[in-house]
This record gives sequence, C-alpha cells and structure tokens, in this order.
Amino acid sequence: MRADFFLFGRRIKMARRAHRHRLIVLIYAVLAALMTTSWFLDRWRGSGLWVVLFPAFIVSFFIFGGFVGTGLLKPFGVKMREAYPDYWRMRSLHLKSGSSARELPEFLEDERERHQRDHAHYRAYWFMGGLILAMLTFWVVPPISVDQMHLSVEQLMDLLHGLYLVTTILVLTLPQSILLWTEPDMEESQN
Repeated sequence: MRADFFLFGRRIKMARRAHRHRLIVLIYAVLAALMTTSWFLDRWRGSGLWVVLFPAFIVSFFIFGGFVGTGLLKPFGVKMREAYPDYWRMRSLHLKSGSSARELPEFLEDERERHQRDHAHYRAYWFMGGLILAMLTFWVVPPISVDQMHLSVEQLMDLLHGLYLVTTILVLTLPQSILLWTEPDMEESQN
C-alpha cells in the first residue's frame, strides 16, 4: 500500500489509518449523495449509469487502486515479468546508481498480502451475495413482493434498480475499502 498519493496535483498522506478512514467515509458519502441526486433527477433511469457508476469506477481504479498501477493499493495479482518486462532491468540500474530500493514502486505481493486480499474479497462478496439474493428474490417472486410489501410494480422496479446500483458500487469498491480500512498505520514517506 502506498503511504500517499496525488489527487488533482495535491499530495494526500494516507500513512495513518485515521486518514484512510476519513477518505473511505468521504467517498461513500459522496457516492450516496450522487445516488440521491440521481434519484431526484430521473429515478436512476438514465442518470444512474453516469452519475453513480462512472464515479464508482473512477474511485475503484484510480483512488483505491488494486487494478492498475495507480491508487493506494498495489495491483492485485500482478506478475512483474509479464506486466512490466523492463522492471527488473530498471530496478538494477536504479540500485547501481546508488539510490535506495524504497524509491522504486514495489508491485510484487508476498504471501501475507495475498492472504489479506483474498480475505477482503471473501468478506466483501459474502456481504454482497446477500444483497444479490434479496434482489433476485424480489425479481423472481414479484406478486408476493407487491402484495405483502404494498408496492406497485413501478416501485418494485425502482427498488430493484437501486439495489442493482448499490451492489455494483460495492462490487467495485468494497474489497479495496476493507483492505484500506483494516491496514494498520504505516511509516510515512520522507518526501
């Protein structure tokens, strides 16, 4: 995990767990506000994709990381020889020049990191499995849902659409959030 990253040209320190907690809470609050705004615009019909899911993709890939080389987390499961063939040559040249290995981005994951990532994905997707089952239950048995919950078919479809958006946001962001939330304080970079 990186101790800091740059967002809009500004360095943000994330070495302390409290800073990461604030970032995660802020991001989910912004996503909830965007989802509320999208509801009032057109009940998530057209704006749900652009107003809610597009920012969730940006957060997941570029702020949290784990998929590409940007963000707070290292890419998941990257094999350096295949993804970055010149990395080892550049690393050896960098070390021969007298620089320390700390200045290089380290993408290789060890067994502890792999276990943490697997556990975070397990916890995240176990929770989301319940959401998906709830969504499928409402979809498969709509007459019971409509009669017992006193919902119209349009309200039921709105509920299903909202559950879909929430589940998609959580699929994109929850594993990384769990990793960032549970990682202990780390040493800050000396830049």
